[in-house]
Amino acid sequence: MGGMRKEVEPEAILFVGEDPESAELLKRLAPDVRERIKVVNVNGLRGWLYVEYGTSRTPLLVTESRVVAGLQEILDFLAQLGELRAR
Repeated sequence: MGGMRKEVEPEAILFVGEDPESAELLKRLAPDVRERIKVVNVNGLRGWLYVEYGTSRTPLLVTESRVVAGLQEILDFLAQLGELRAR
């Protein structure tokens, strides 16, 4: 089936809210990193977020092996992986 694009499984899920930290993180992520992350707006789902991950703080980055909450913590985590490109 030519022209069909294969759906790529995201490497992580980034839960965001309407808070300034979420907006700042989305602005600072390089396009190639954003392509590999599924972004989910959690407004209205914070109770579920707390039950599932133990926090309702956003932004919240969930990978196969880590849960990282907060702007600076996520930036530091991505920098350790070499995934952050400063803007």
